[in-house]
Amino acid sequence: MKKGIIILTLLILLVGLTHADLKITAESVENSIYLDEQAVFYVFVNNTDSHSKNLNIFTSDIKWYVDSEPSPANILGNQKKKFTVTLLPSAWAHTGSQSVKIIVESPNSKEKSTLQVPVFVKSYDDSPKEYSPSIELRISYPKEIDPREPIPLELYIRNRNRLDIKNLQILINSELINDNKIINLEPLSETKENMQYMIDPNTKPKEDILEVSLIYNNKTVNRERINHEVIAYSEFKESQDKIKGLFKISTDYIVTNNGNIKKKSNFKVHTTVLQKLFTKTDPKPDTTNLKNQYFEWSLDLQPNEEAHISVVRNYRPALYLILMSIIVLMVYFIYRSPVLIKKESIVVGPSDDGISEMKVLLHLRNRSAELIENLTLTDLVSPIANLVKQEHLGTLEPTKILKHHKKGTIIKWEFEVLEPFEERIISYRIKTRMTIVGGLTLPSAKIKFLRKDTERVVKSNKSQVSFGL
Repeated sequence: MKKGIIILTLLILLVGLTHADLKITAESVENSIYLDEQAVFYVFVNNTDSHSKNLNIFTSDIKWYVDSEPSPANILGNQKKKFTVTLLPSAWAHTGSQSVKIIVESPNSKEKSTLQVPVFVKSYDDSPKEYSPSIELRISYPKEIDPREPIPLELYIRNRNRLDIKNLQILINSELINDNKIINLEPLSETKENMQYMIDPNTKPKEDILEVSLIYNNKTVNRERINHEVIAYSEFKESQDKIKGLFKISTDYIVTNNGNIKKKSNFKVHTTVLQKLFTKTDPKPDTTNLKNQYFEWSLDLQPNEEAHISVVRNYRPALYLILMSIIVLMVYFIYRSPVLIKKESIVVGPSDDGISEMKVLLHLRNRSAELIENLTLTDLVSPIANLVKQEHLGTLEPTKILKHHKKGTIIKWEFEVLEPFEERIISYRIKTRMTIVGGLTLPSAKIKFLRKDTERVVKSNKSQVSFGL
């Protein structure tokens, strides 16, 4: 322990050596130990090759045993991985400052990388050393301060040596803030102190200096200063008084400058093309922007000055039109079907002669927020075509397939529920008995379901398929 400063430097600075596609660095976790303890390092391996590699992590120094986690050690291509490497002194180990070689080897590619890590092995016979306080101080504090907002202060404090520091006093002084705090700092430890302060929101703009001092045994061991500025501010605050009548809304806006300096700004009120037809304002707006949908007034207010703006929207002339529209919409939503079905057909592999095979898609959608129960979907294949058997017909296999000598093939699907807003697609294939030239119209599919104990039936469109002559 005679070369304390050099040893402390070695404990922090670790140099990684690289070779080929394996690049390694190390970070000390604990490297000042006694002979019956173990040193710990984080070893970072960067594989710049695209292939994965198995790794051996060891040392050629007989004075040390090496163990690593995770085990077995491997790394993927183009990956950086962290290993925890433990060094345990052997019977040949000795005390004092020393360097241990760690080797990372890939047996399959015969690549090898090495680095030296510093270890200090302490002797129980060493007498304790007297240290002078050496403390690092870093301040994080905003350069500009808004007096309306909380002011954050963060102090980073690090004990640079093995002195156990008790009752370290932190003094914080400026024109705005005066505070002090007592902490303890263990050897080679670090801490972060986070504080938050509030000042008078009416504080005038000014420049100031924050000074933070560390006092130990009535002596200043470190001091840092931060220059900062209290900013000037002004803001418009809005209040409104709204009076609602029958299809008439009157709103009085009061805009106040709550800052400490004069402020120019624009005040906007939302509107639309339709609303403008029924709106009157006092005073008239400086700008009416219907594209972005707002009225705008240019305001220039001294501190604590107010501006009054009145906006009246009178919809009474449109009363009957609105009522009629509401009634129509109510009737539509009451009687419209909650289930939609759409039929679509796609020609599969068209030949030069015409249509011979098609894929039929049935799109089902529950557009309501209610659960639809006991649904039966029925579709008809024309007698001129045959149903193509498949292992999986669409998203749901048919419950029944019936053949009728006149109607053709009847396909039925049954399922218990259709969830709110759920969509399903049922698909199957048909093949015509002869090549069709020109066009073909497929009949509508229909779906039956229960809604509020009432059976309802909805039909799809007729799907048309054409083939150009």
